[in-house]
Amino acid sequence: CLILFLAARPKPRELIVMCAAGLCLGAYLRLHGNVIQKTLEALSYCGAGALPAVWLMPLIRGRSDLKLLSKLLFPPCFGLLSAFFLSVGVHNATYDRFLYAFDGSLGFQPSFWAGQAVSAAPWIGALTRGLYDALPILLVVAYLLEERRSARQSRDLFFMFVLIGISGAVCFLLFPAVGAYYIFAKSFPYHPPLLSSLSIVPTIIGTAVPRNCMPSLHTAWVIAIFWTARRFSLPWRLTLRGLLIAMLLQTLVYHYLTDMIAAVPFILALYALTRTSLRWSDRLRLGAFGFGVL
Repeated sequence: CLILFLAARPKPRELIVMCAAGLCLGAYLRLHGNVIQKTLEALSYCGAGALPAVWLMPLIRGRSDLKLLSKLLFPPCFGLLSAFFLSVGVHNATYDRFLYAFDGSLGFQPSFWAGQAVSAAPWIGALTRGLYDALPILLVVAYLLEERRSARQSRDLFFMFVLIGISGAVCFLLFPAVGAYYIFAKSFPYHPPLLSSLSIVPTIIGTAVPRNCMPSLHTAWVIAIFWTARRFSLPWRLTLRGLLIAMLLQTLVYHYLTDMIAAVPFILALYALTRTSLRWSDRLRLGAFGFGVL
């Protein structure tokens, strides 16, 4: 919300209202976590403060901006909807051991390796977790850069971002999994259980953890930004892709390599579905959609 608000070039009075509302919200909810997490929370509070600033525009500026208001309302509404879907089935059995076995067939456990990598130094873990939590910021930046180039392509990108979330929620109900980080919490990340010691069956876990691993939506959104970034200027392209690569390391900590791989055909199908610049009869669009679905 904050980036969308600042991109609209608000007037000083609107910035004051945003900061005041953000400070009130921060004073009530307070900041938590490490420095990076506290910074992200503070920015989110300011973003939430942008809503009353835009709502009061008729009084501050003398006219309303319904387009900007709708843009600012979308992230919290989408977040609430996502939280609802993620809460569905949080006590059902998961298929983590099947994914764990597939990863183990590679000769090692990628999730545990990634966990060891981010634990090598405190700053590495803080950086990668911060980037993982900051994905919404990168999504908004990519959208605004694309909007500056082409209104039509920015709409396509927006609908692809939304479809990733909606389609992913459906997949989570069909193939629930929580990740090795949670299901093997006592031994993660230095002691991966031997496959021979596990029964490859659906597993019940006691904690209420979202079953949001298969496919990895973080990976899907990262790929979407990667593809979109090819049209950006070189500095933006290098910056975004560098941050996204670092983010994928933390994504592997919370996911299996299997569901990150599954995100590739998943996003390919959605990419083809939202390419309105191509006819459905176009072989590239049909081929991409068919490959992704199958």
